[in-house]
Amino acid sequence: MPAHHLVLALRDCKPYKSLLEGCRDLSKTALIPSAPPASTSMMPSSSAVNEEIVNMQSDMITQEELRDECYRMALKYNLALQVDEHKFLKLERAINHAEAAAAHKRGMEAKDIETRLCEAEIRLREAETKMYHALARAYAEEAVT
Repeated sequence: MPAHHLVLALRDCKPYKSLLEGCRDLSKTALIPSAPPASTSMMPSSSAVNEEIVNMQSDMITQEELRDECYRMALKYNLALQVDEHKFLKLERAINHAEAAAAHKRGMEAKDIETRLCEAEIRLREAETKMYHALARAYAEEAVT
């Protein structure tokens, strides 16, 4: 995503509104301090004044630079939040995966126990069937004699 789209997206985000308002406030403030009025008797030459103004302007940060720095800070803050959110979501997914694996294991153990119980019931029913067949043969032999 291009940087200007991020800046546009940041303008609409509530957490950044106060930060961006601070950036806008910087652009509204005067960057050149008001100088006291000079007395006419001590007036320096116009070239010295112009040189002084040029020196002040070269040392001064422009409104655009301040606003750009403020947006850069907002973008860094947004990136840090996204990285933290990504870490949180990754950890949350790992926890959910571990919980699902534990629940699956418990379910499989319960099914295994249920399967073994059914197999034991089958063996019991087979033993009962053999016993009833043996009793039936014994009664049949007793009836014959």
